Amino acid sequence: MYEEQDHHGIRYRVRVLGARRWHWEVEPPFGVLGLRFQCGELEGGPEDAVRAAKNAIERQTGQFEH
Repeated sequence: MYEEQDHHGIRYRVRVLGARRWHWEVEPPFGVLGLRFQCGELEGGPEDAVRAAKNAIERQTGQFEH
């Protein structure tokens, strides 16, 4: 499974690596100051990977949802 979406206008992707192993990555638009590519892996479900990607975006942009 591979899913690409955006959050606050910043693209992120999640993909399954194996049994309950997920990879997520955040890819800001090229040249946007203060934002950078970021990725990680975790154990859990797809919703956990999406949450990790969104949290990374929110940390980079200073926008936090409650």
